[in-house]
Amino acid sequence: SYYQHLQQMANERRKLVAEVEMLRASTAPSLPPLGPSSSAPLMTNAGIRPGITSLSSTSG
Repeated sequence: SYYQHLQQMANERRKLVAEVEMLRASTAPSLPPLGPSSSAPLMTNAGIRPGITSLSSTSG
């Protein structure tokens, strides 16, 4: 159903947020945690993914 789809997207998003938090903690400890923005309901998977790629590319 539509609600199952929303719940699944929310779960995937939570996993992505956790990955980003781990990346930030391991690559740049000086960066602050994502904080309130990580729980912003308008932020989609597509909005988070570019952050992961830019994080990994700049840390190298």
